[in-house]
Amino acid sequence: MRKILVETTEGIKEESIYTLKEFPFELLSETELCRTKRKVYYNIPAAFDIETTNVDGIKNDKGEYVVRPFAFMYHWQFCLDRYVIFGRTWEQYQKFFRELADACKAVLAIYVHNLAFEYQFMKDFIDVKNMFAKAKRRPLKFDSHKGKFEWRCSYFLSNMSFAKFCENCQGVTHYKLSEDRKSEDVLRETFPVYDYSKIRTPRTEMTMFEESYCFNDVYGLCECIRDKLREDNIATIPLTSTGYVRRDCREAMTKNPENRKLFQKMALTKEQYIMCKEAFRGGDTHANRQFSGKILANLDSEDMSSAYPSACELDYFPMGRFTKVSPDSDEEFYSHIDKHCCLFRLNLFDVHCHEDVPSPYIPIAKCNKFSKVENDNGRVLSAAYLNITVTELDFLLIEEMYDFESFSVEEMYIAPRGRLPYELREIIMQYFRLKTELKGIEGREYEYMKAKNKLNAIFGMMVTALDHSEVMTDGEEWWEETPDIEAGLKNYYASPKSFLSYQWGVWVTAHVRYRLNQGRAFIKDNVYNDTDSLKGMGVDQVAFERHNEGIRKQCEENDIPLFAYNKKGEKCYMMVWDHDAHYIRFKTLGAKKYVYEIRNKEGEIEFHITISGVNKKKGAKAIGSIERFEVSQFGTALGKLEDVGRTTSYYNESEVKRITYNNDIFTTASNCAIIDTTYELGITDTYYEILRNYFDISSLQI
Repeated sequence: MRKILVETTEGIKEESIYTLKEFPFELLSETELCRTKRKVYYNIPAAFDIETTNVDGIKNDKGEYVVRPFAFMYHWQFCLDRYVIFGRTWEQYQKFFRELADACKAVLAIYVHNLAFEYQFMKDFIDVKNMFAKAKRRPLKFDSHKGKFEWRCSYFLSNMSFAKFCENCQGVTHYKLSEDRKSEDVLRETFPVYDYSKIRTPRTEMTMFEESYCFNDVYGLCECIRDKLREDNIATIPLTSTGYVRRDCREAMTKNPENRKLFQKMALTKEQYIMCKEAFRGGDTHANRQFSGKILANLDSEDMSSAYPSACELDYFPMGRFTKVSPDSDEEFYSHIDKHCCLFRLNLFDVHCHEDVPSPYIPIAKCNKFSKVENDNGRVLSAAYLNITVTELDFLLIEEMYDFESFSVEEMYIAPRGRLPYELREIIMQYFRLKTELKGIEGREYEYMKAKNKLNAIFGMMVTALDHSEVMTDGEEWWEETPDIEAGLKNYYASPKSFLSYQWGVWVTAHVRYRLNQGRAFIKDNVYNDTDSLKGMGVDQVAFERHNEGIRKQCEENDIPLFAYNKKGEKCYMMVWDHDAHYIRFKTLGAKKYVYEIRNKEGEIEFHITISGVNKKKGAKAIGSIERFEVSQFGTALGKLEDVGRTTSYYNESEVKRITYNNDIFTTASNCAIIDTTYELGITDTYYEILRNYFDISSLQI
């Protein structure tokens, strides 16, 4: 055993690193057990992590370089409760885990943050069994060592980076030593930023800081899991973050037997389920073509508070069996639109979006069929013909935003409208109350973040597909086995654990898109919108407040009053619009692609970016100014931007072998090289042609 110094929230601490001979395997015999129907677990936190080096290539036996980037492990670390061991080679890894497995009389759950990465390196050195994956190369868990170990992904458990996971758990002192950690300057001299670009092999001597970094990665993760064990045991901790919410909601719903009867009554047929999946879409995110590419001054941003949970509380949903109808007249069709939840395939002929519509509603990607479409960054500006599956809310917005020569309806289903079950709405409101009441209360940060995370997870739980593809792997190749939809639906509705109707999730997002459009009426020039947010010029705050008054009245008169008191004793309501920010200058080049300037508390002007896949801090530094954020049909004024947080993963499949690198000979096998890559700002030729109509062409850099 040796001592190292590590950085913690309590300052510099001396910690112990155990050798294989000294590691306290006997700890397992003293650990309490917990059970599921099939397994007996040790109720103790355990964590594993590896450090890797990326290189351009490795020579094979013939002396030829592997063309694609290659990676290998140079350090591993494991923590059992509060005991940490380091290793440098796969041989040491195999020996340690063989001895640990020999000591196990029950199953040891081992957490890895982003198990997908470690799996690609580990899989050739252990016997992987019972793989459960969410997608290709995205395992949630698997077994090894004849079932003695169950490897679990803590990223899916937290739905956060490891640094954020540490921040949002109670009792974590050994936090992630990341670049943006809040260390004192004196500590930064001792514990600098970890240099990921440094080439290291198993023989590379590790500095004190590098070992501190490795130590915290597993000790801190055990602290996070220990926090989860305050309310669960290892057997009951869910695999994913939404599992907590699903459990709470299931328990609430089962209190009323009528909910189960309703759930089975509302069972979807195969055709109805397919149509629901076609109709489901997320938030309405789009940039107004009239202002895209221009530097604009004095914009305001308005946000809906807790939009998705609020829709669950305030709006109507299908609350009965879908019935097929065939309207014989416009009068009958519009009667259904006014009175029922409607699901149907819509044919539109000679479609044209109104010129003053800032965000054309119809996404090309959601159209089942179309011809001669004019494309506004993924939205239909015009079309000779299109077919799309919609709800009545979607139809009303399409009718408001588009002119069309005629329309027809196929496969129309209707269901009675009603409120979501009281028990489900009550549990959602409990999360909202806790989030509101605990925000900003010193010493209650843990409870606040727990309530906030649960509230945000509600929607994800509601739109989980009922026909999961089964993800399979043979250790090298990954594939999905497409399920039989009818069998999947039958199993879902028969399971006593199932309680949510998929169609509810479809109507949640439809209601939020509808409410977003209501907010546009109070902005003279809507420049950009994103799910629950509107940004524009000429914001009518009086109109927003008038609208909010109506929402607050709804909240007060609801059977579950939809408000809570914050720490100042002020009432906070669901679904109201809040002023989020004022932008000194703003510019967008399409969805998820905008930059802006705001004034901070000290009165200084700060430059910020929001670009999909680009780190906000690094990207803002690389772009530098709002003037440089521009493109033309032929390229970009920025050129290729480096060090903006974008990476590319290269998966290599390889047999176990010995290689030589930097005068070190060591064992390696399959791996994943994560390489920094550049970002080049650009727009499509089609979008460029759309913007030409609203630009002084001389202002574009061509």
